[in-house]
Amino acid sequence: MKQVTSTPLRRLAGAFLVMLASCAPLLAETGEPARLARIEASFWGDHRVELHLPEPVAWRAFVVDGPPRLVVDVEAEGLEADPSLLSGAIVGASAGRIASGWSRLVLTMERTFAVRKAGLDEGVLAISLERIGQGGFEKAA
Repeated sequence: MKQVTSTPLRRLAGAFLVMLASCAPLLAETGEPARLARIEASFWGDHRVELHLPEPVAWRAFVVDGPPRLVVDVEAEGLEADPSLLSGAIVGASAGRIASGWSRLVLTMERTFAVRKAGLDEGVLAISLERIGQGGFEKAA
C-alpha cells in the first residue's frame, strides 16, 4: 500500500477549506433585514406604506377582511415592523416568517382600504392605499 504524505501546500489548502466552511453562514447573510420604514396618512384619507428592502426581491401585497388588514409578503429572511410608525387608520403592525426565505408584514386598519398602486424602486417598496366602502373592499379582498 502506498503511503500518502502531507505537504505544506496540502495542509494550507485543508486549513483554508475548513476556514471557508466555517464562514459560509456569515457570507450567506445579507446583513440588513427588510423593514417597515414609513406610513403616511393624507388629509383625504389615503395612506402610503413604505418598506425598505436590502435588495430587489419578490413581493406581493393584498388586503383581507375581518378585521381589515394589509398583508405584504417579501422574499426575505427577516422583516421588522416598528409600531411607533403607525399613523392614521393603520392601528396595528406585526411581522414574522411565513416560510423558508419569506416574511410577512400585517398592518391592521380601522377602516377599509384597497391597494391602489404598489411598486418596488431602488430598494423601497411603496404601497398606496385608497379608502373605499365595505362593498368595494369585498371586491378588492
